[in-house]
Amino acid sequence: MPKSWSKKKKERMNLMPHQQKPDLDNLIKAFKDTFGNDAHVHTYGIMRKVWSHEGFVTIVEHPFNGSQSLIE
Repeated sequence: MPKSWSKKKKERMNLMPHQQKPDLDNLIKAFKDTFGNDAHVHTYGIMRKVWSHEGFVTIVEHPFNGSQSLIE
């Protein structure tokens, strides 16, 4: 969050959708580029870009085997 925002605005915007640049798809591409070879990435779950008091990325890995259905 910008330092120029008031404390009240920061509280109001915390975890609200972040709709300014960079776009979410650009952030996803940058993340994939860290793998070098991203061919093994086969599924994307829920991804979102929100305002936060601190900058961070949360990655949750779920086990997947070929017998599991992605559609229930």
